[in-house]
Amino acid sequence: MAPINEIEAMREVEKALLELGDSEARKRVLIWACSKFSPSGLDGSVERMKAKVKSKKAGLKKTGKQCKSKKTSYKIIKDLNLSQKGKIPFRDFFVDKLPKKSNAKIISLLAVYYLKKILAIAGISADHIYTCFKDIAKPVPSNLNNHLQQIASVRGWIDTSHMDDIGITTVGENYVEHKLPPHKKEAGK
Repeated sequence: MAPINEIEAMREVEKALLELGDSEARKRVLIWACSKFSPSGLDGSVERMKAKVKSKKAGLKKTGKQCKSKKTSYKIIKDLNLSQKGKIPFRDFFVDKLPKKSNAKIISLLAVYYLKKILAIAGISADHIYTCFKDIAKPVPSNLNNHLQQIASVRGWIDTSHMDDIGITTVGENYVEHKLPPHKKEAGK
C-alpha cells in the first residue's frame, strides 16, 4: 500500500469522524488520537482538552443545567427466534462456547457470530445484541453502542462501521472457532 499524503490522511480522519455520528464518541477518538500520535510539543494539549471538557461539565452542574449525555435505550426484538428448529439455540451455543470466565465482550462477540453465521441474519443492530443478552439473562453494558464500538476498535472482532448492520470480522470468526471451546458436536469429530 502506497503511503498517503497529509491531505489524504486528513480526509480519511474527517470521513471516519463524520461516520461516527455521536459527538461524545468523536471527542473520545480525538483525545485518543492526540495522546497516541501527538508530537512532544503537543503533549499538554490533550490534558488541556480533557480539563476543558471536565470544566464545562462542572460549569453545567453549577448552573443546574444537565450535561448532555445521550442515554440510549434498547428494545427486545420480539420476532428474533433464538431457538430455531434445526439450529442450536443461542443459550446452548453460549454455554458450549463460553470460556471459564464470561464477560460482556465475549458475550457480544458470540451474539454477533451466532446471528451472522448460524442464523444468517442481515442488518444486525444493538437491539439484536441486547435481545441475546436478555435471552441468556446476563447484564447488558450500560452503553451498548459504545461497548460494541470498543470491541471493534480494540479487539477487531466485529465491524461496527454501520451500527445498523454490525458484522463479524475474520479475527472474530477465528477467535470463536479456534480460541473458544469447541461446540460439543465439533468436539466429537
